[in-house]
Amino acid sequence: MPEKSEARKQLLEVLAHRSRVDNGIELIGGSLFGTEIGPQVLNAVRPAGQPLVDDWDCLKSMYGRCLDVYIVVIPLWLPVQKNARRKQQAGSWREMLMIVLVTLISIAALLQPVVAAPPPPSQGMPGCNTTCGNVTVPYPFGMGPPRCYLPGFNLTCDDSLNLLTGRHDRGGRMHVVGIFLENSTVRVMRKSQGTVNLTSSGRRFRWRLGEGGPYSLASAANEFIVTGCNVDATLVDSRSGGNASSCASYCIGDNPWRENMTRCSLGTCSATIASTGHTSYDVRLRPVVDEDDGVQGVLNRLPVHALIAEKGWLGVNNAFNLLLGLDQLFPTALDWACAADDVCKSAHSVRNSSGRGYTCHCQPGYEGNPYLTGGCQGN
Repeated sequence: MPEKSEARKQLLEVLAHRSRVDNGIELIGGSLFGTEIGPQVLNAVRPAGQPLVDDWDCLKSMYGRCLDVYIVVIPLWLPVQKNARRKQQAGSWREMLMIVLVTLISIAALLQPVVAAPPPPSQGMPGCNTTCGNVTVPYPFGMGPPRCYLPGFNLTCDDSLNLLTGRHDRGGRMHVVGIFLENSTVRVMRKSQGTVNLTSSGRRFRWRLGEGGPYSLASAANEFIVTGCNVDATLVDSRSGGNASSCASYCIGDNPWRENMTRCSLGTCSATIASTGHTSYDVRLRPVVDEDDGVQGVLNRLPVHALIAEKGWLGVNNAFNLLLGLDQLFPTALDWACAADDVCKSAHSVRNSSGRGYTCHCQPGYEGNPYLTGGCQGN
């Protein structure tokens, strides 16, 4: 019947077309990848969630070159053919062009571009070491020759990989455990300087960092801590003479609170520090109850400590060890600033001014080290 003959003819044409497309793709795949792995590459499935093509600009340029060939060759080739043959050849060329296009898309989808991860932005001057143990040392801090750091920001990495402030031949050095460019602070570990021998007339001593350096106390990040029984403590600004903090530690009787800024418990107290940007404070201690006999006399002889530590450090264990007279390592947060006003070297940095000097940070949308040329990079 004519209908069956026509349907059979169309089916054979579709099968023949599909066979030509399959053979063409296999031929191109074998030429590109070899006869052994060509079928595996062409039949591989790209993982879900990934785009079909990684670099569309590359694909479009490859497709454009194929289209240029098609546009140039077909007009030269087809006119020499008969009309019927011309249609057949045009169809074959279109099929081959589609084969090439599909193959190019498959290759672009299957072959992930091998791009090396960009190196992390430099944290120090060229040729300068920027690590000590597990601590990163970004410029303006540095170790080694003077070109590796700004004046006052020199650090030393000792044989035990401890990062220390200043020179090895000077005392009063601090153990640095963290340097933070984003808020211009360092975290240092200090050791409690033994117990305070408190007499009936009281006791005074000075907490200091050293004058002329880049460091000052980050008051908002620290608190004034006193341990011992029946001790009243005041932290005085050495420059202005004004009270920066105060608290009282009691073991018997009422625990008074000082202007809602004191946290007290049995034998300990801590208080916020009002002033900021200072390098030294006077610590003034006096006994609240002067008794030498009985239980109160025993409690009054418990060790007394007064220190400035990072907020959150004073817990039950640390307070108990201080009450036992054990020296403790404790963290303190320090601000730092540069003396020169031209320290912001990155084009995408912003300079900040404070009473002690200048600091830098990267503009919004950038991150890195603003103290280095090209240090702030887009994120």
